[in-house]
Amino acid sequence: MVRNGPLSARRSRVLVTKVLRAFVTWRVSPAAVRIGYAHLMVAAALALATFFGIGYVPVAPGTVGSLAGLALWVVLPHSIQVQSAVIVVMFAGGSWASGLAETHFRSTDPAPVVIDEVMGMLITLFMNPVGWLGAIAALFLFRFFDVIKPYPADRLEQLAGGVGVMADDFMAAIYANVALRAMLALGRWIW
Repeated sequence: MVRNGPLSARRSRVLVTKVLRAFVTWRVSPAAVRIGYAHLMVAAALALATFFGIGYVPVAPGTVGSLAGLALWVVLPHSIQVQSAVIVVMFAGGSWASGLAETHFRSTDPAPVVIDEVMGMLITLFMNPVGWLGAIAALFLFRFFDVIKPYPADRLEQLAGGVGVMADDFMAAIYANVALRAMLALGRWIW
């Protein structure tokens, strides 16, 4: 046992015990719990909607969010079950979080909300056998379709609340996925 360290093993156990005892015996009124719960839900929604703060980047938050989606795709296992489950959970959670974020920021589809771009990159790359060059092409294709919003993405954007925030990027990502597949097929045919 090291005695000269910043916190010995015995002292750390005592500290943890005191913290746990204080936490267990702490009493709060029901009204304070409701207010605290509401603040906690808004904070969780903003964390998810901004993809843990990435959306607060001052320049091109949508592109930075797309890069975060690309990074998430790299670390996810490349199986149909895992990728589709993450996309479904991200759409559902993103719809909830984006709706609360719209209320918080007092605007529709606010710039800091980038969870839709993260999900869009996952859909663009879904089941596409690409390397780094293909992943970069996917990034450009998704950003292109996200900006121009071809039909019906432009209509889906008008849906109420967080569903509208997520649905237009979902459709733009489907266009980008199909375009990426066409590029891959054309590349195999030409080469």
